[in-house]
Amino acid sequence: MDRKLWLEKEITRHNHLYWFLNNPEISDTDYDKLVREYDELVPGNTFTSQIFTPSISSEGKVTHINPMLSLDKVYSKEELLKWASKYARDEDEPFVIELKYDGCSAELANEVLSTRGDGHVGEDISSKIGIIDFDTYSNGKDSKYQRGELILLEKDFEENKHLFVRKDGTPFKNTRQAVPGLLNRDDITEEIKGFIKFINFDYIRYHIPFKELSNFDYEKMKEFSEIPIDGLVVKLADIEYRNSLGFTSHHPKGEIAYKFANPEAETILLDVEWSAGKNDLTPVGKVEPVEISGVTVSNVNLHNMKYIIDKDICIGDILTIERAGDVIPDFVSRVPGENRISITITTCPFCGATVEYIEPKMVCTKDNCVGKKLQKLCDSVTRIGIERLGKPTILKMIEVLHVDSLADILTLKLSQIQTLPGFGETSSLNLFNEIQKVIENGVYEWQILASLNLTGIGKTLSKDLLDKSETIENLLQMDLENFENMGEIRAQILREGIRSNLTYIFRLKTILPVKTTIENGSSESKGTICFTGKFPEQKKFYYKIAEEKGLEVVEKVSKDLTYLAVADPSKGSNKQTTAEKYGVKILSIEQFLQL
Repeated sequence: MDRKLWLEKEITRHNHLYWFLNNPEISDTDYDKLVREYDELVPGNTFTSQIFTPSISSEGKVTHINPMLSLDKVYSKEELLKWASKYARDEDEPFVIELKYDGCSAELANEVLSTRGDGHVGEDISSKIGIIDFDTYSNGKDSKYQRGELILLEKDFEENKHLFVRKDGTPFKNTRQAVPGLLNRDDITEEIKGFIKFINFDYIRYHIPFKELSNFDYEKMKEFSEIPIDGLVVKLADIEYRNSLGFTSHHPKGEIAYKFANPEAETILLDVEWSAGKNDLTPVGKVEPVEISGVTVSNVNLHNMKYIIDKDICIGDILTIERAGDVIPDFVSRVPGENRISITITTCPFCGATVEYIEPKMVCTKDNCVGKKLQKLCDSVTRIGIERLGKPTILKMIEVLHVDSLADILTLKLSQIQTLPGFGETSSLNLFNEIQKVIENGVYEWQILASLNLTGIGKTLSKDLLDKSETIENLLQMDLENFENMGEIRAQILREGIRSNLTYIFRLKTILPVKTTIENGSSESKGTICFTGKFPEQKKFYYKIAEEKGLEVVEKVSKDLTYLAVADPSKGSNKQTTAEKYGVKILSIEQFLQL
């Protein structure tokens, strides 16, 4: 394959793994190397300037008055000085050094908040203004126009990880993922309010002449450790001169980003442990404990068997590992150890069955493997909303009560739960009541589909599918191949999964009442409703009322929308303007509650 096309494919794939699947396969440093190679191969390209921005849902588009272009990057002091010498008119040429924040770039102009987007047109996320802290890092600036970064402090992220999760409940791996991820959520609660902060680009800056750039202590900028940064921005201080240098299609010529390398350390790979996934075994490297940025590290992420083979990693090797914000650090490079032992696994550590290599993963050959079953049951329990039922307890249920499916858990008696090791009268009753609460409240049809653990059919896709089909069974009659985000292979998996589970699906429906938006057994829905703005109560409070009264809650305004409930009709939000254009009935919150 042509190197350019290969790089485009790899960069796109790793970008998708990082932002959308929450499962990066390579370190940030390795990712940057791919990007840099592409930029050198295709100078002035627009591909690398547009691919890195995570998608954030919005209420419309905003055209920036001045472009918010990406910056060209250097990775060493030598490269930085070479760039600066190109534009310095003399040794006293003034430069400005600022922190390069690690979040989501944004612009606030006349109470409209927008993302950077492609640099020229961004997404309108003004509806999120109420949950963002604009004061802590404002420098006392006029709030009518600001440019900066939306960030999440590392200490807030570490102390409140249970709050920072995706729509499907999976946790974000670091603050950089969390910011756009939280902005994509419409169900943000008061608990999250204020954690995302807007910091002006020039909040911290140094003025320095060209002759002193070589002696500047760039590493000392890392002292601002409470703020997530991944480098510095260096620019010519003379704005008129800087602008006169012009722009490429990708970046301004008069400023550049100096990227920090992630903190690294060398250690020895002592062993490899294998953890269970729903369909495969995942290797985790056990290394000799080493300190990186004040944190003692004893594990390294080895991703999958193909990764181990491609990198030629063996037990006994000296590994360089980096900590890039994740709990488990990434592998960077290795030096062969004196006594190398190949990493192999022949039997499953959970059930003892034979394992085989099906590129890129190691897979247990036993269909009813305890490890696979445990992971699938954990996911199923989460997807139907049983709280306080974790992996250790589910493992006890499998081993002691011979639980085999979600339906088995739902039909457990109190007396059975009391036989679990470590469970007393109170803890047994609490867990039993938690299960009964889900049964009494019922679930939506899409939750049942998501709980089947069909490959590639998660919460979001399940919900989208059931928005188009009243029941899971009806999906068998749909043209699934042309459904958004499906494709032929996933459609085939879905059909086969439903057909092979029809009896089980029926069993779940006899245990769990299926909730609908239809009131009092009426054969017709009362329509759809969308909510916008900051309400006195959390949005889920109003969602529940709407659903109980036969209204389907949707996230976007369309010509088919029945109602738009607006927190403050006098503000005239983008959703309200669109609704008025389509002739949608607009309700204040008081009018909604009177329905």
